Amino acid sequence: MITEVYVIADSDIMVKKDWLRHLIAPLSDHSIGISTAFPTFVPIDNGLWSYVKMLWGLVGKSLMSSRATRFGWGGSLAFRNDIIDANLFNMLINSKYSISDDISITKQSNKKGLSIAYVKDAEPVIYVKETKHSFIEWANRQAALTLLGYKNNLYIGIAYYSAELLLFTSGIVLPFILSPAFAVLLLHLVISEYKAFMRSPIRPPMLSVIVILMPALYLYNLLKAASMESITWRGRSYVIKKK
Repeated sequence: MITEVYVIADSDIMVKKDWLRHLIAPLSDHSIGISTAFPTFVPIDNGLWSYVKMLWGLVGKSLMSSRATRFGWGGSLAFRNDIIDANLFNMLINSKYSISDDISITKQSNKKGLSIAYVKDAEPVIYVKETKHSFIEWANRQAALTLLGYKNNLYIGIAYYSAELLLFTSGIVLPFILSPAFAVLLLHLVISEYKAFMRSPIRPPMLSVIVILMPALYLYNLLKAASMESITWRGRSYVIKKK
């Protein structure tokens, strides 16, 4: 029997000439249901919000690095035809009914007990030029879609980013009111700064300041997404059904 492979890609990604070969290669292992890659956002201007999106995207790469939090990203995704049925396939090709094709495919793969392969060699690049409005709208929508498919991420995210903010605040305040030794609480920030510096394609002077602000922004996106009743995407308005 001939196995068909389907590939989903966003129209704004830039890829290397061997992108497709790398992306579909893991699917020869039938314990793997889907293979995917996450983009690097590269600013094409010196705008603050373009740099913020660049760093925001690093969270996706962090999630991809762990099997426990890995997911299929619909901008660069491949899967075999044997993991979906006719109903799911019809839904995927009809954008009127499919709010998030990658979530549907990921859930189907997980339901069958199959793994997700993350293909670093197939990572695309997306060039971005953001305003505050365009970024906030995008980030809130991405968070809402994530919570739609993975509701536990709300509680995990709130706990994690609240802890980061608490560590930062404590590392600033406690050395002055208790003991300078509490400055060690800022070690987490130093590590985050180093990781962001090493993983960012562009390293502007404002990078360090943006890293400090990111936990608060992520927390805002999650809380905002949890309260959203609808989103606009692909030119359509979708009602988010709470379960």
